[in-house]
Amino acid sequence: MRWYTCTPVAYKGNNSFFNRDSGLFCRAFQEIGIDSRAVMPLPVQEGDEPDLIRTEYNNLKSSEWWKAQQIDGVLLYAWTKTCYTPIAKAIHESGAKLILYFDTGSCIYPWQNWRWGTYLTFRKWKFSHPRLYIILGCLDVLRANFLTPLNYIRRRQHIEYGDLIGIPFPAAIEVYKKIPILMSHKSKSRIQLTPAPIASHFVYDASVGKENRVIAVGRWDDEEPKRPRYMMSALKQFTQRVSDVQVDIFGKIPEFMSLWHRQLPEKIRGRITLHGVIPNPKLQEYYQKAKICLCPSIHESTHLVSAEAICCGCSVVVAPCPSLSCIHWYTSARSGTIANADTSECFANAIENEYVFWERGERNPFEISAFWTQQLHAVNTLRRILPYVSNSCGSGT
Repeated sequence: MRWYTCTPVAYKGNNSFFNRDSGLFCRAFQEIGIDSRAVMPLPVQEGDEPDLIRTEYNNLKSSEWWKAQQIDGVLLYAWTKTCYTPIAKAIHESGAKLILYFDTGSCIYPWQNWRWGTYLTFRKWKFSHPRLYIILGCLDVLRANFLTPLNYIRRRQHIEYGDLIGIPFPAAIEVYKKIPILMSHKSKSRIQLTPAPIASHFVYDASVGKENRVIAVGRWDDEEPKRPRYMMSALKQFTQRVSDVQVDIFGKIPEFMSLWHRQLPEKIRGRITLHGVIPNPKLQEYYQKAKICLCPSIHESTHLVSAEAICCGCSVVVAPCPSLSCIHWYTSARSGTIANADTSECFANAIENEYVFWERGERNPFEISAFWTQQLHAVNTLRRILPYVSNSCGSGT
């Protein structure tokens, strides 16, 4: 059997690419014994891995080119964007089976919780263009209300080419099933839960042992989605109340966060460490040691940090924002806490409550890791969905 993955964007094809998204699915195919390569358009880039096929972009739109690959199927990581519909069509017409990985970025707006979606729209523009944000926000809201439905109609044809529609978390599945202009009954019947892939090495290692540690990982210089100031305020409150916890913060550290850290009372400052950016293998060691992982963001799609952490036996604390549905799912197996309200005070309380759950023995890293590795590891996802493609759609080429 031979399955390829395809990303129709000329990203770097280095080791980092093969550690996430379609590159990681390629590795997962290989791990379960299926011949697999990743496909991206030219140009060739420094560091491209041997398992990457680069080709002219027009070849991706050619059914003859795909037929010549002699493959059983393709996992297309094109987010069902209409600009990539010719690629989906070519794969479909080649006779290969097609798994479409779905975009969830618009699953809350305008169809679900339009008030929240409008708030996020204006907030985004206020961060990027504070003088013009009202005008730009109004234009964006009009676009979302009038052009998004038209875009969904165009995306419907793209989706029709899929033998399986992969959607990364349950709440998104429920949302998309309620949009009749986007999906036919046939397409709805082909939906399968297909979480963002996590590598198999993210698993709890009992030999490391859990410590009283809280971990937070993010691009903290990207204030609009990541909300570092919200997290900083919550952590100050939490560490003032709980004295035996170490907090480790990773990622790019902006100057305002360094200044905040320097101005903390000494007894708190010594328990909060700003590590900056570190290699992924080192970060995994902290996942193993930490009990709690934080997601202070106001919106995320799948938040790989939380997914990797729960696979390593951490629990998650997350804000109650509608645009964090995937991370809310991550708390559903006695594996985290959703704050009662979207304030730094409530977020601090949620961290403290989660700390108490660990102290009482109500959180078990073995159980958390066992449940979520079964759900999120790329190899387990493929083992679940490939039989569906075969049984529902017949054999491959």
